[in-house]
Amino acid sequence: MLQGQEAALGPDHPHTLSTVNVLGCTLRSEASVALFRRALEGRAAALGDAHEETNNSRDCLAERLAALGRWEEALPLHVASAKAWERRFDNPLCDPVLVAQSGAAECLVRLQRWEEALALLPPLLSFQLPGNTTYVNVVYTIDCLAQVGRPAEAAALAQRELRAATAALGPDDPITQAIGRFLVQHALRTGDFDVAFSTGGGGPAATAAARGRRRRR
Repeated sequence: MLQGQEAALGPDHPHTLSTVNVLGCTLRSEASVALFRRALEGRAAALGDAHEETNNSRDCLAERLAALGRWEEALPLHVASAKAWERRFDNPLCDPVLVAQSGAAECLVRLQRWEEALALLPPLLSFQLPGNTTYVNVVYTIDCLAQVGRPAEAAALAQRELRAATAALGPDDPITQAIGRFLVQHALRTGDFDVAFSTGGGGPAATAAARGRRRRR
């Protein structure tokens, strides 16, 4: 199909580039990066940088680079995408902007740029974003707060969000477990064994440790 469109319409026609983008979505390898990059560059030239289809290709490329662990390359694309979506909808709080900002925050966390990530993350927690994005942001915020020496704030956030994550995602979801695990570990470090035992979100080993320490008091 792609070869037929290239022959009939040309390699840079918007319909051809749509097929290129869809083809990139069917792949999970490095090959998809070249396809998304081609779609992004072609759409930007043909439709403009802030066009919805251009932004979609930018998002696809950023997400694929992130999935491949290429955080340094994904970060500026997420930042550019957030700005482009804001221009497109004239709304800094629409879902595409917030999702792109979440992607940028993830890149910063993965790059261990904790303070920069914290500049983005807390405002995002006020919004219910698609899928599990909101609770992923909670985990990243907890991690960043702990990394910059603010464990009490991290624990307060974990305490506040654990019940909501359990209700939304289920008690066995990895994100719920990560929030609970931090809360248990923090409680164990600070000697609050009742909180550690009652939370139980750190899994059987953490719960057993809390139970043992309660008995020894």
